[in-house]
Amino acid sequence: MASNIVEVERWELRQAGIYSLDAAREIKKRIPRRHTRQRQAAISERNARREVKTLLEQLKAEGKTVNLETGEITQLKESPPPA
Repeated sequence: MASNIVEVERWELRQAGIYSLDAAREIKKRIPRRHTRQRQAAISERNARREVKTLLEQLKAEGKTVNLETGEITQLKESPPPA
């Protein structure tokens, strides 16, 4: 009976927004499984590669060539000299 009273009190405190009275009894969030972490890492890598590809396409459309190792623009489309 006493444990039920304690659980009711804990429930009331949780409803009020207080969660960490007894850390050992609180539910802890577990670490995602290895294959889930690998899948998330692969998704973020694909997104990063996609961003780089779109940036390179934009630069190519502007007539610029970029060295990815150094980050410098190596070629510009020359505009005609003013007459």
